[in-house]
Amino acid sequence: MPFSLNAEIQKNHTSFYPKNKAQLTLQWSFLLFILFSITQENDDIFRAFYFVGIIPSTIYILINDHLYKMAKSRVFLANILLLSVLYSSIYWSTAPINTYETIRYTRWFIETTIFFTAITCYARLGLHKTTTHGYLIQASIILSTIISITTYITNSEFPARMTGPGLLDDIIPGSSIIIVLWVISLTGLNLKDRKDIFLSSTSLILVTAYILLNQSRAPLGMAALAWPIMIFIASKNLKTKTLAITITSTTIIALIVLSISDLSIVIHKMNERGMSYRPAIWEATLANYNEFFWHGIGIGTPMSETKIGYAIKESIGVRHNHPHNLFLSVWVHGGIFAFGLITLTFLTLTYRAIIRAKNKDYIHLWILTTLIGVCMTDPYKLIGSPQEVYLFFWTPLGILCGSLTRTQRLSR
Repeated sequence: MPFSLNAEIQKNHTSFYPKNKAQLTLQWSFLLFILFSITQENDDIFRAFYFVGIIPSTIYILINDHLYKMAKSRVFLANILLLSVLYSSIYWSTAPINTYETIRYTRWFIETTIFFTAITCYARLGLHKTTTHGYLIQASIILSTIISITTYITNSEFPARMTGPGLLDDIIPGSSIIIVLWVISLTGLNLKDRKDIFLSSTSLILVTAYILLNQSRAPLGMAALAWPIMIFIASKNLKTKTLAITITSTTIIALIVLSISDLSIVIHKMNERGMSYRPAIWEATLANYNEFFWHGIGIGTPMSETKIGYAIKESIGVRHNHPHNLFLSVWVHGGIFAFGLITLTFLTLTYRAIIRAKNKDYIHLWILTTLIGVCMTDPYKLIGSPQEVYLFFWTPLGILCGSLTRTQRLSR
């Protein structure tokens, strides 16, 4: 049997198109949220699609059909409980929380919960398996990376770390957003079709170039993982002549992109930073586990002002406000119960993704691997207003929770 990254798409791709206006609104609101969040600077534009489109369509879908179905998903409920525990931790934070802070965290909690619910619904409805999903996210990635690289060259910023427009303007999460969006776009592509293979390969070149110029190690590792997989897919599904044309075209694009900079300088700068004291930060954090083990310090507590922060400063000379690891941050903020919930989520999703992989459907395992990879070294804040964490964490997690739960239900 030929290699199939997304076998279920190949069997019945057309059955996943939106079936009513609410589903159509949810799909286009989400995709335009992505497009405008990484291609332009005005936050109000992409946030408008969240508040005017995603929220009302999600509520309508839940009320009319999916609320009971979602409530039966244990992995979905585990994440809602995780958000609730992290939100509740503001009330036992060591730092005084005034009314304004409480209102702000309450708003962030509600917005984040709705967004995760919306993406889970999105996947349960199969909207992530439509060509609209695949092509529009691919277009967003290509446009944002071209804008970023062009601006970088025009302003002669090399060898500084490159950033991009909108939510890509932060050095740390920018590359994570790009590689995660690229991977989830594949659920809507037909990777047996030469046009889709060429499209995804071309965009992967731009994604890799962006990550190299941004000099982020974890996302670069995920991009490096993507290349042998894409080459294998191309070799299995393209004829010799088409494969040769595809390889030649992508090589030319790669050479053009790489010619804008001295790659050795970029690699030297990444090596020079090493692990940026991360192992020392993790060690200092875990050495003070008594401060957060059971109930955490609360998300309203600046970690830099705790014993953990002072221990980190003693170790590396600088205090940090988070431990540079998502899973450890959840433990520090919410305690052992929150850490148990996020661990249970990823173990459950891993098990289900492996089951799917046995049926030659590898995309869920690929998304999960990418998500874990980008969360190991930097991100820490799971509750917030519509921002970077929505794209590189809650979007792939929602798609995994919705699609794997849906798969299990259909198989029964």
